Amino acid sequence: MSEPGKVAGHAFISYVREDSGRVDQLQRTLEAAGITVWRDKASLWPGEDWRAIIRRAITDNALVFIACFSRSSLARKLSYQNEELVLAIEQLRLRRPDDPWLIPVRFDECDIPDHEIGGGRRLASIQRADLFGGKKREDTERLVAAIKGILEGKAGQPGRLDGSGRHHALAVWLGRRWRVLVPTAAVTVVALVLTLLLAPGVGTGRPSAPSPSNQRTAARNSPSGTPAPRSSSAPSRAALSITTSFLAPGSQADALAFDGTDLWTSDNSGSIFQVDVSGQADASYLAPDSTPEGITWDGHAFWVFTTNQGRIDHFQITNGQVEKLGSIDPHAQVFGGGITHNLAWANPGLWWAEQFNVELLSDSGAVIRRITKGSNVIGLAWDGSHLWLAYDNFPDGSRIEEDTPAGTTIRTFTVPIVALTALAWASGTLWALGQHDLGGPVRIYRLSMPPT
Repeated sequence: MSEPGKVAGHAFISYVREDSGRVDQLQRTLEAAGITVWRDKASLWPGEDWRAIIRRAITDNALVFIACFSRSSLARKLSYQNEELVLAIEQLRLRRPDDPWLIPVRFDECDIPDHEIGGGRRLASIQRADLFGGKKREDTERLVAAIKGILEGKAGQPGRLDGSGRHHALAVWLGRRWRVLVPTAAVTVVALVLTLLLAPGVGTGRPSAPSPSNQRTAARNSPSGTPAPRSSSAPSRAALSITTSFLAPGSQADALAFDGTDLWTSDNSGSIFQVDVSGQADASYLAPDSTPEGITWDGHAFWVFTTNQGRIDHFQITNGQVEKLGSIDPHAQVFGGGITHNLAWANPGLWWAEQFNVELLSDSGAVIRRITKGSNVIGLAWDGSHLWLAYDNFPDGSRIEEDTPAGTTIRTFTVPIVALTALAWASGTLWALGQHDLGGPVRIYRLSMPPT
């Protein structure tokens, strides 16, 4: 039985390493919509034959193939993406012309490769999604709707056809969304009413028992695969409001830090931006390595994690130039799959978060303390005495916890930010990086702080 909200089957994402940051954002968007995603780093296990695994993922199990293109991907003459495209085109030629399966995605103003895909058709002629510029939000919404429609149709659910006989998902993809809104809304209302009427304890005065779906969700979020323990005295949740927000600079901001005066963001394109607290970008610098993700300030210099090398670099900026001071190996294990890597300076020591684990590292990389949480940590900050940890709470924004250094939760808050990727503590204020809605631009948020 599939999980509630999950769509059967998976979407395979093909891309080059230089676009991994934008693919991370796309993956978070798809998974938040209940779509299972398959991509190389997140879906392979050590020791597996990657060529055989990827071939099976494409030819046997993928119900949608998303081919991501950019100027970076087209500049590479040799890439694993080329091999994936060959397999995808072979599959496409075996399918009916009206069977939507391969969807091209552009991350910038680039040309779609003009590969011949059989029957006089070309790859460049397939309807694409442009996930950049003014159409980014609209095309992201259309892409999610199209993929969900394709997966649901191929999973044996009742198909809906437009006037030409094509799958309903393709009608959505081409912009005729009005065909799906009315019937989908009606089905949703009926399902909601039946759920309320049939739910245990409704109208009987009896408490409802924990549902198997809730137990499965708890098991999925638990690193051990067993339901996360319930606390009998769980902290109550309050809401944090947004006092101000502004657009983050760059094309894909992934991390946030505060140096005592200004905010700093690292951008997956390889840049680091200095931003004042009013939102004005003052300067930009080239990161020590490509694909920077987590960043923090230790009072004298910066620490930044890069997914390209899987290491934490220590650097300072002198006379406008980045000077590398050293690096440590945090033994990163998980990449992609909606996993963000976050840093926070603890003076002394460096807090580091990867998936379920939050570790306090020495400046040489030795693990001083390890905390294991029940959910994937997507944001991390240190206020001098307590940890602030963020978790996905889709569709209701995000959840932020205030924890002791030992990992005991003191307070829990909700915040109306989706796709949150970073936190930063700044002189009694908590800042966050995320989006107002899925597919929207990345913004920097200043959050209200409740009394202690």
